Amino acid sequence: MKRAALLAAALAAMIGTASCDGGGGIRNAESISIASAPAKTEYLLGEELDLAGLAVVAAYPDGTEGEVTGYSITGYNSQRLSLQAVCVSYQGKTAEFAVTVVQDASMIGSLIIETGPDFRTEYLAGEELDLSGFALHAVYVDGTSAVAFNYSLEGFDSERTGLQIVNASYGGRSASFRVAVLRRMLVEAAEVLGGVFFSMGSPEGEGEADERPQRRVILTCFYMGRRPVTQGQYREAMGADPALFGSVPAGDSGDGLPAVLASWYEAAEFCNRLSELEGLGPAYSIDKSAADPGNSNPGDPLKWAVTLLDGADGYRLPTEAEWEYACRAGTSTAYSTGAGITAEQANFGSAGLKPAGSYPPNPLGLYDMHGNALEWCWDWYDGEYYQKSPPNANPVGPAVGERRVVRGGKFDSPAGQIRSASRGGRDPQGGADCGDLGFRVLRPKYPDGIPPP
Repeated sequence: MKRAALLAAALAAMIGTASCDGGGGIRNAESISIASAPAKTEYLLGEELDLAGLAVVAAYPDGTEGEVTGYSITGYNSQRLSLQAVCVSYQGKTAEFAVTVVQDASMIGSLIIETGPDFRTEYLAGEELDLSGFALHAVYVDGTSAVAFNYSLEGFDSERTGLQIVNASYGGRSASFRVAVLRRMLVEAAEVLGGVFFSMGSPEGEGEADERPQRRVILTCFYMGRRPVTQGQYREAMGADPALFGSVPAGDSGDGLPAVLASWYEAAEFCNRLSELEGLGPAYSIDKSAADPGNSNPGDPLKWAVTLLDGADGYRLPTEAEWEYACRAGTSTAYSTGAGITAEQANFGSAGLKPAGSYPPNPLGLYDMHGNALEWCWDWYDGEYYQKSPPNANPVGPAVGERRVVRGGKFDSPAGQIRSASRGGRDPQGGADCGDLGFRVLRPKYPDGIPPP
């Protein structure tokens, strides 16, 4: 980012848009702008303003522009520790640039990073670091603080994929933030903000017994696939169709349909492969030679030991708590659409699958959360789980089970079975009757569960 743009962004984040009154004079210019802010942006208490590098350009009614001199400067106070808007006035027109007055760097106690909503934490390989919405504050030992401009950054490598720790250094102190560099984005994801409690399950008088009692659950932030994984995406990542694939034709019509017929195990393998393609660490350890001690299904010939790796930044299946939170999208009604849902809003009570994203998204921008195809979740299914006082922070379900949770309803379900809280279970090894069952992926925003400062 250019210095002038960075200063403007930091100024806006700290004090909003400042106002200033220009002087009189002949008003020939229609407007003025700062073509180049002064090179010196930080001052110690008592230092005089240095305008070296300042260039002011006037725009005239005939469409011409030209650099001007003879402007006046107001708004700088060398005795006030703060981020300051310095006002440039010329022929009654005004423009601004930002400076900060700080104490001696030896008096810095700590640095604090503040980020605005437009601060980017994800990049594709080769992209430059974007500091829009980024502000670094120096906190001094006497309790005062000021924005730091002339800091240095280390740790960002646009060609190294994966999670990266970027260090901002200033005055002998440092603070860090995290970004992810992805190789490519085969699956488009939407950010789902956590940190607030929601009511999981159905209230009395709604839904089924396995959805009650309602409980308060809180989750950390994550990225959720906007659509269920499609057959085309599965084929591109895995180089083959699911082992049981075959009921839906390939080609344009089939590639856009949900990747049904993938077993729970194949969905987990897809997650690891997608992480590899994007330069992220795998979320799962998959040992096909060891039997999962938590799998009590006598009819499952596989029973692979699939273990979720702590702190992994890669893709995985959502827990059913994460799935329901994303499906509700801030609502508390039976559907994200309200108390009811129509055939124009979701694929249910129909004869077959539709391409992923054929219906309007929910308020979070997620498609097909109601109907079209059921979706695998991480958890083991237990019809009495809600009655057993499970944990309310990032719950991952029972430790033992025969079937894995499925969510979302399917194309031939009645409306009552595609509600946000509706839940069921399927054998993890899948089967020929899973032509109505697909999956979508999730990736944690903060792999260690701790948001940045």
